[in-house]
Amino acid sequence: MTPKSPYEKADKRLEKILAETKKEFNKHRLRNFTGHDELNVLRIKKDVASLYKKLDRMNRKFYLEIAQEVYDDIYAEQGKEPDRMFEIAWLNEILDTTNEVTDFIYTNEVKRKRDRFFESLLVLTYGNYTDADIMTLYKRAFDVWARQTEQYEINVVDYSSRDAYRDLGVQRLRWNTQRDGRVCAECQKRDGVIYPINAIPESHWNCRCFLTPP
Repeated sequence: MTPKSPYEKADKRLEKILAETKKEFNKHRLRNFTGHDELNVLRIKKDVASLYKKLDRMNRKFYLEIAQEVYDDIYAEQGKEPDRMFEIAWLNEILDTTNEVTDFIYTNEVKRKRDRFFESLLVLTYGNYTDADIMTLYKRAFDVWARQTEQYEINVVDYSSRDAYRDLGVQRLRWNTQRDGRVCAECQKRDGVIYPINAIPESHWNCRCFLTPP
């Protein structure tokens, strides 16, 4: 029997958050680059800061929701009632420290992406930009944000899963791949291997493997 992946529910939420994110980028573009009127640099800078603050807030809410959902589902699978509520302090510990997979700090990366986006917009305001230039820049900004959002979805699911199993007293966990055509060679070797809960190998970018009791 194929183990149930915790990403089945989380990915549905991810689709919704990314759709909302794309709308926010589009609204920002329409506010600031409708026509070729004179652009207000200070206004754009303020609006970019506001945009990324909102995107960050949306992501943090999303991450807390999926962390709780994954945790509760694991308890339900074990016939137990969960008695833990995930709070922002738990999430901040993940987002404010260097991640072993991404090798950066999420909070710092939000600021870096914000500043790079503004700098790119600033370059356009001093040149002869086209609508295609604007669309390309906004698409690129959305794509890099979406990639980060998805990777930290994976990280949060992994942390929440391990916390649930630790709280349940599980000592060992089985590595499961998605068993599709996208599994890398290293993860394929690990499929079905049982590890001590505190000695599970590191994953990689976009790794969709998950853990279950033996």
